[in-house]
Amino acid sequence: MVGQGRTNSGIAVLLCLVAGLVLLSCAPLAPVSQATPPAATATAAPSPSAAPLQPTASPTALPATATKDGRDIRLAADGNGDYPDLMQALAAAQDGATITLGAGTYTLAKSYTISRSLTLAGAGVGKTIVSSEVGPAVLSVRGNVTFRASGISFQHLGDTPSDVVQVSGATVDIRGCSFEGGALQGDEGKLGNGLTLTNARGSVQDCEVAQNGLNGILLLGNSSVTLEGNRCHNNGENGIAYLGTSAGTARHNQCIANDLHGIIVKESAHPTLESNNCSENTQCGIAYFGKGAGIARNNECSGNKVDGIGILGEAKPSLEGNTLNDNGDSGLAYWDSAAGTAGGNRCSGNLGQGIYITDNAQPLLQNNDCQGEAVVDRGQVAEATATAGPATAGPAKIAFDSDRGGNYEIIVANPDGSGVVNLTNDPSEDGGASWSPDRTHLAFSSKRDGNWEIYTMKADGSDVRRLTDDPANDVYPAWSPDGKRIAFHSDRDGYWNVWLMNPDGSGLVNLTRAKSDNAYAAWAPDGSQLVFVSRRDGNDELYVINADGSGIKRLTNNDANDTFPAWSPDGKYIAFASDRTGKFQIYVMPAGGGQERRVLADSADDRQPTWSPDSQSIAFASDAAGDWDIYTYLVFGGAEGKEPIPITSGARNNVSPAWSR
Repeated sequence: MVGQGRTNSGIAVLLCLVAGLVLLSCAPLAPVSQATPPAATATAAPSPSAAPLQPTASPTALPATATKDGRDIRLAADGNGDYPDLMQALAAAQDGATITLGAGTYTLAKSYTISRSLTLAGAGVGKTIVSSEVGPAVLSVRGNVTFRASGISFQHLGDTPSDVVQVSGATVDIRGCSFEGGALQGDEGKLGNGLTLTNARGSVQDCEVAQNGLNGILLLGNSSVTLEGNRCHNNGENGIAYLGTSAGTARHNQCIANDLHGIIVKESAHPTLESNNCSENTQCGIAYFGKGAGIARNNECSGNKVDGIGILGEAKPSLEGNTLNDNGDSGLAYWDSAAGTAGGNRCSGNLGQGIYITDNAQPLLQNNDCQGEAVVDRGQVAEATATAGPATAGPAKIAFDSDRGGNYEIIVANPDGSGVVNLTNDPSEDGGASWSPDRTHLAFSSKRDGNWEIYTMKADGSDVRRLTDDPANDVYPAWSPDGKRIAFHSDRDGYWNVWLMNPDGSGLVNLTRAKSDNAYAAWAPDGSQLVFVSRRDGNDELYVINADGSGIKRLTNNDANDTFPAWSPDGKYIAFASDRTGKFQIYVMPAGGGQERRVLADSADDRQPTWSPDSQSIAFASDAAGDWDIYTYLVFGGAEGKEPIPITSGARNNVSPAWSR
């Protein structure tokens, strides 16, 4: 029921039915082509090309940060510098020292660990060479220090398992260097990388990373490093690999001719990949595995032997504006239970499909240009000859709220309960979601910033944006059918009233302007009216109002409480909950008012109806099994005598369903 003025109990009731569900996985259908999903690891030890790295122009030297006494050291390859060799210079260097290395080769007899801030400045790639035949690395940098390097070729020689350079916990500024010869430690080994960054920060720019047995650049832990302008090619597995929870940005890199993927994102990594050239790799240009996420935009993924971009496992990246041409199978392929969004991507000349989606995958697609190539969705050809690609955001979903993780989160699932995804993953309370008409975004309420406010996010849970910012409480958004306005209710004027705003939070208007409580607005499908709940005549009843605030009309009139209205997409009916039998039950009436019919006569408490896109069924929250769960029920077309179908179950609460249109 709607609360009185600014009361905590009002908010508790407003969100008392915010909860979620557990989804089942669908059995996969056989693919329609001979496609094979990309591999996460190589099947055999790599055979790197023996072609030498070509020298590059000497980069701008990094600034010296030291003076003398072990802080400004100059070395010559013939031993005529301040110290006879690099090993002694490294041992003598003080914190913050700069070691300038002239042209030539500096060989380390053993792996050296740097544990203080240091700058190494060489004469250029191919001119100044630091090498070693031992492992586990030519150089290791460890601790909360800053490591700078420029103009140096770091090389590992021989077959001893080793990375070339390892960095752990440090901040890096590496420019114009090369990393070559990482030696693989068996088929499942972890060594063999050119540059390994663990829990690192900083940047790596304009480097050549090639002919390593495993990955060119490997990011582990919570590393967040900017990778820019690097050439990562001819490595035994991947050009760049993100694992753990690593993030950061990779832009303008060339990740080509690697024995597995150009860039791989695994585990829970979530980098931003933009404007990279990931072409001519043995499998995919970009590949996502595990729960990999993040954004890939404006990348060129062409001429790969399998897919331009492959998404597997439970990965859910956002793909925007990528060019996916002339690949050996599909331009874009979703496998397993992969999800995420794909919009504005271009696919042409691929030997398989423009976009390929296996049975359990649930991506949201919009405005991709497939240049006449097939879009195969769960075994069915969705677009055989379209030049504009599918202008859709995937099949209809049901969003709802669940406390299965201890606090309320927003979950999305298929109408049969499968394909469950937690979108919010936030320690605060989230609830009351509403879909945008194109299914690409949701508006929702959250306490993540202290009190209840309205936010939006993309349909994969990314790009969360706050719309309202007021000491009062703003809850239960409802997106207009044309996508241009969002209704919500707020107690910012001392009473609960229905407000309107633009999708960016601007243009606030108090629609109901009453000194009584008004809430739970739902739009008519043509956007001309809203139905809402008001207590202006004593108890909770349903009213309609024009979208400009005029023409208020009462629809229900009885001693009970009528609430949670939902307008059917065909415009004919309004479903709502009423406690006129003693418990809340679901009713349906003509949109203009009139005879009210109870949809389901049971002994449970049933609330919060939401219509299916075809206006034939509803989803609703019920305590029929003890805890609150989400059910679907066929209202029209032979529903009499049939039982509601639960799409959630378990010992947690699942409420506030919202069916996308």
